[in-house]
Amino acid sequence: MKKNIISKKIVISIVVLVITCLIIGILISVNYNINTSKYKGQGTNIKETHGDTVLIVEKNLDCIPVVLYLYDDNTYELFTEYRRCKHNKWCTLDIKYNKSIKGKYEYNLNKIIDKLTYYEDNINSKDIDYEITIGKLVAKDKNHYVVLKGQNNELLEEFLKMLDIDLNICATFNYTE
Repeated sequence: MKKNIISKKIVISIVVLVITCLIIGILISVNYNINTSKYKGQGTNIKETHGDTVLIVEKNLDCIPVVLYLYDDNTYELFTEYRRCKHNKWCTLDIKYNKSIKGKYEYNLNKIIDKLTYYEDNINSKDIDYEITIGKLVAKDKNHYVVLKGQNNELLEEFLKMLDIDLNICATFNYTE
C-alpha cells in the first residue's frame, strides 16, 4: 500500500516536471521567435528631418510589425525596433519606434495607390494583408487603404522586392529603463 502511494507521487512529480519543462521551453521559444528577424540589430536612430509622408505601409501580423514610411523627397525609413517596458514593470509607454533603416527610392507610387482598396468598417481585419495610410500630399479623399489577402498587388510586391524589404516579420524590441 505504501509502495503504491510512493509510486503515484513519483509519477505525479515526473508529470508535473515534464509539463513545467514544456511550458518553459514554449515561453523561451516564443520570446526568441518574437525578438528575431532579418533586421535584428540593423538600423540607426530615426531620422529627425525628412520630406512629407506619402505612404505608410505595414503588414497585418499578430505582432508589432516593421513599418515602411515613404517620403516625398524619395527617401524611405523602415522602422525595425521599438521601445517596450520590461516584464513585470508598470509603465504607460506607447509603442514608439526608435531604430530604422534608411534609403532612397525611384518609383511612381501612384501606380501602387491606384490598385488599393479603400478600408471600410465592414472589412474583417483577418482578411487584410497590408494596411496602407496615404499622406496628405496624395490627391485622395480618403487616406486608409488595404490590400486584402488573396488580392494581388504585383506593383507593391515589385516595389518591396526592389528595395529588398520584407514586411512579413515582426519588429524587434528594446527595453526601457
